[in-house]
Formats: sequence, C-alpha cells, structure tokens
Amino acid sequence: MEPEVRKKKSQFCTKCQRVVKMDMLRKEPDDPVTWLRCPECEGYVPLLSASGKEMMGFKEDIPGTVLESECDEYNICGTYEIGQMLYHKIWDDYGIVLEKGKESQNGRAIMVSFLKGGLKKIVENYQLPGA
Repeated sequence: MEPEVRKKKSQFCTKCQRVVKMDMLRKEPDDPVTWLRCPECEGYVPLLSASGKEMMGFKEDIPGTVLESECDEYNICGTYEIGQMLYHKIWDDYGIVLEKGKESQNGRAIMVSFLKGGLKKIVENYQLPGA
C-alpha cells in the first residue's frame, strides 16, 4: 500500500533529467527524511533535512532518484553503508540508512528512515549461532 500523497514539490529527477512536480509521500516532524516520488519514472527521492545531513555526515543531499529495482534487499546478516537504499521484504517498505551503531558480537544496530514505517532501528551483520 502506497502512502497517501499530501502535496506536490518541484524537484529535479536524476532519472528523467528535469524538474518534475513530485508527490510528497512522507514528511514527519521526528524523521529527518522527506520522501518524494517521481510520477514519471516512479523513482523515490529521499530529501534530507539539515539534521539528517548532520546525522549522516553529508554536506549535501543524497544524489538522485532511486528506482525500486536499484534498492538492495535487506538481510539481517548483510552489511550496509550510510546513505544506502534498502528494501525490507517482510515490511514491503523502502528505506535509507542514516546511522550505524557500535558493533557487538551479535551484529550492529542501524537507524533507517523507511518510507511507510518511519524511523526504525534494525540489525545488520548479525552472526548466526554456530556460523
């Protein structure tokens, strides 16, 4: 289920190579990412607020529009980079990695802003028992 469109925002789409009136899918006060979707190529554009840029250590916006097919499928045993786009199959949701916690013997917590689910801590690099 696609989030409801709240309003439109003109934004450059790196896939379409022009400014497009995009659907604003999600903007929550506690989430540093505003989610847009290009109506032409159907790509997602995560726009970072100043606090989001600071959290990620970026000095500029994440470059570009990302198509669903370009997102990496989340796996609890996988490792991810800050700024990487993920698809969480169980939740049927797309997200961007904002922050990585400290490594522990059972993996590492990462903070992800999901399109539908908002900010969530999930685990990466989980070590299966006996592996």
